[in-house]
Amino acid sequence: MRRGLCVPAFLRRKAVPAGRRLWAVRPGAPFTRAQVVRHLEARKIGTRLLFGGNLVRQPAYRGRPYRVVGDLANSDFVMHQAFWIGVYPGLSTEMLDYVIETLHVWCCGSEFTDG
Repeated sequence: MRRGLCVPAFLRRKAVPAGRRLWAVRPGAPFTRAQVVRHLEARKIGTRLLFGGNLVRQPAYRGRPYRVVGDLANSDFVMHQAFWIGVYPGLSTEMLDYVIETLHVWCCGSEFTDG
């Protein structure tokens, strides 16, 4: 899917070489993560936010001791901008093409008012 889709509004990264691809809305994009996720979900394309994001910002860590190294800017970015597009081996070429087309229409079209 990544070969068929190159949209400047998205950053695509892998945490580790064999890891899954993470999508993130680039700062300054003409839409938010919430908008694109709603758009995809409304078209039956599954998405997931990252579990926890920046864990030190989660309620479970309030009042608990923990150690922070650095400013956690990347963790905050992932927490607010990143999402996964659901894929699994049973997706056909037609299904993957639908995801690509849906993202192209969203990013290149006039659907930014969608949510």
